[in-house]
Amino acid sequence: MFFGSTARIAVVAALFFSAACVDMQPLPTRTGKPEVMFKGKGIKKKMIVDKAAYYLISEGYKIERVDDYAAVFIKHGTTWRYVNNQSVEEARDERVTLNLLDSAEGINVVGTVETVNYPGGRGPVVEDDSKFGERAQWLFNLLWRVDGDLTGNADKGMAGR
Repeated sequence: MFFGSTARIAVVAALFFSAACVDMQPLPTRTGKPEVMFKGKGIKKKMIVDKAAYYLISEGYKIERVDDYAAVFIKHGTTWRYVNNQSVEEARDERVTLNLLDSAEGINVVGTVETVNYPGGRGPVVEDDSKFGERAQWLFNLLWRVDGDLTGNADKGMAGR
C-alpha cells in the first residue's frame, strides 16, 4: 500500500514537471532569442528604439544607454530571500538589451532579457532569460508589436514571416 502511494506521487510529480517544461521551448528564431527583422522601407534604428522605448517605459523601464548598435533599458526592483531563517530584501534589476544590426534585408534586432541579482552585497549575478520562458516570449511579442506599428500592420503576427 505504501509503495503504491509513493509510485502514484512519483507519476504525478513526473507529469507536473514534464507539463511545466512544455512551454520552455526556444523561440522560433535563428538565435533562439527574441529576434525580428525590420524590413519596412524607410525604417531607421532610431525609430525602432523610440517605439520600443515607449512600450518599455510604460512598463516601468528606464533608458540606461543608447548607441548606434544597442539600446539598454533597466527596471530597478527588489526581491526577498531567506537567510538564517530571516527574510532579507535584496536589489534585483531587470535589464532589456536591443542589439540593432544592419543587414542587406533591413535592420535585425536581437533582444536580451536578463535578471540581475545583488545577493548579500556581493557582485551582481546575471541570469539570461532570453531563450526560454515567458520573459523571452514577452520581449519577442514587444518587438513584433514595434514592427507592426512601424510598418502600419499592427495585426501582423508570426504568419507571413
